[in-house]
Amino acid sequence: VDGQVHRDVKPDNVLVRSYVEGAGPEVALADFGLCCSLREGGELQRRCGTVGYCAPEVLRFESYGQKVDMFG
Repeated sequence: VDGQVHRDVKPDNVLVRSYVEGAGPEVALADFGLCCSLREGGELQRRCGTVGYCAPEVLRFESYGQKVDMFG
């Protein structure tokens, strides 16, 4: 979602529905408990998420944006 950061993208939070003929598999992201808005600047310095999938800037307590979701 534009303007939102999920902050916990990992295999457990990616849901895949089996292949549908002619359409392929359906993929959805789940568990938005740590999601926040880019407007919440202070929240975008909080160290959260699953350590094995966190971007380096999260682990270093640096400010971050939507790119941390791509890292996961």
